Amino acid sequence: MTTNIHFIGGEKGGVGKSLKSRVLAQYMIDHELPFLGFDTDRSHGALMRFYAGYASPVAVDRIESLDAIVEAAVDQPGRRILSTWRRGRTTRSPPGWKKPAC
Repeated sequence: MTTNIHFIGGEKGGVGKSLKSRVLAQYMIDHELPFLGFDTDRSHGALMRFYAGYASPVAVDRIESLDAIVEAAVDQPGRRILSTWRRGRTTRSPPGWKKPAC
């Protein structure tokens, strides 16, 4: 059984990351699709604010804390993982991560 991990993120504010996260979370709830949410946005955490019963905060400035996302996928096959990401002002990229070339 596979586990889908949905990463929603970007650096720029106001492009719809929180909206998309909320729409996906609500879709999964409405269709009774089991999922776990991980919110890395410290300032505007939409998953933590609106879906606290389904989400946990993750500090991306500590690379070890990212293990929780992968461990959740491994420990609970078939359960979807929804993770919001916001690099830039609110969080730093983990050490060794490079900004993609555009």
